[in-house]
Amino acid sequence: MKFSRNHYFRTVVIITVIFSTCQAFAVDYNKKELSRKPEVEQSTVTSKEKPEVHNIGSRLELLVDDYLIKSMTGAIRLKLHRPERKEIVFRTDAPWEGNASSYQSIVYDGRKYLMYYRGGHYGDHPTESGVAAKPLKPHAWYLCLAESSDGINWTRTEVGLYKFPWWDANGTTANNIILHPDTPGKNVSTPETAVFYDENPDCPPEERYKIVGVGDLKGLGMYVMKSADGIHFSGLSDEPVVTEGAFDSQNIIFWDPGAKAYREYHRIHLPGGVPGVATSTSKNIRSFPPPVARCSG
Repeated sequence: MKFSRNHYFRTVVIITVIFSTCQAFAVDYNKKELSRKPEVEQSTVTSKEKPEVHNIGSRLELLVDDYLIKSMTGAIRLKLHRPERKEIVFRTDAPWEGNASSYQSIVYDGRKYLMYYRGGHYGDHPTESGVAAKPLKPHAWYLCLAESSDGINWTRTEVGLYKFPWWDANGTTANNIILHPDTPGKNVSTPETAVFYDENPDCPPEERYKIVGVGDLKGLGMYVMKSADGIHFSGLSDEPVVTEGAFDSQNIIFWDPGAKAYREYHRIHLPGGVPGVATSTSKNIRSFPPPVARCSG
């Protein structure tokens, strides 16, 4: 697995576009019915209802519609540009990584960029194993950590927590594995995880870094782990924070400074087995209200 220079920036753009597109659909999750919304609501708002100025502070905005645009004249138009391939900045070719290394989460904690990603390998999978991957052996799923000062030049963070290979007397802890199947107090499944830096001003320092994932400690659901340093994690709670859904993909939570609340997005299954995305919002990360489905496909 390899990442191009702007891989994570493109990921943010793609995810944002997907969710913006999905907002054109509404699903009554309780009734399991998919329906088409009217045209984008912003276009029906009159000039009297729309404020003259939207205070977006210093944040960057992805202009996927005209909600923040008062007018466009002449040749001015919105255009979604196609991403371009650039140089490779990171290869997941360590023995504990491989061709199934994915679900990258990149966070900035005010000092450096941290990339959390899954270390996994498919072995002799007929379509996923290239020539370079053949020498690697299949192994358990791990959560790994790399860091960068500029988001381009990355190094693995040698944390020394777990021996690899664990079955070999010559195994070493000189690796960047931070989450292991045997991690004490782990309440999430290692393969489907996402990590975020909690910017809630009321977040305790010892809970600033968080892992979000699916688990079944007390029933299937989304669980959260916490950390003060981004390396040593433990369960935030024994209880799931979201319980309605399939959760069979990467599920995410983040702090929305505009709404002053946490937002979560997770996988659901709609009638007929169609996969979809559901979301909910909460001031308290330990408990979210019933989710509302937003899109399918």
